[in-house]
Amino acid sequence: MACARRNSEALGLDVCWRQGNWFDAVDEGGWDLVVSNPPYIGAQDVHLTQGDLSAEPDGALIGGETGLEMLEHIVTEAPSYLGSHRWLLLEHGFDQAEQVTALLTERGFSDVATREDWSGQPRI
Repeated sequence: MACARRNSEALGLDVCWRQGNWFDAVDEGGWDLVVSNPPYIGAQDVHLTQGDLSAEPDGALIGGETGLEMLEHIVTEAPSYLGSHRWLLLEHGFDQAEQVTALLTERGFSDVATREDWSGQPRI
């Protein structure tokens, strides 16, 4: 969080920083924006043993058996914390865009769109 704080200060952003387990550190209702980079890799995904991912703690990477469990938790809980017409931004796996879009749509989110990362993979 220290890096994010420095970045927000350098950009002159007014940010209310909270740290906790998912939504535990914030009050319900009225938030304009929720941004999350949750663990989203499935527990048995072969990518966990490749590249530099093995240097990361499992808790930062593994989002449950399928990898969608943490994303689903955020999508389910977020409406209680967001005001109307506000934003939820989620990073997800390169192969999860369709499933995350369905989760968001099923839970009443509108104007759902996917953005690509620097390598052209659907990621947000």
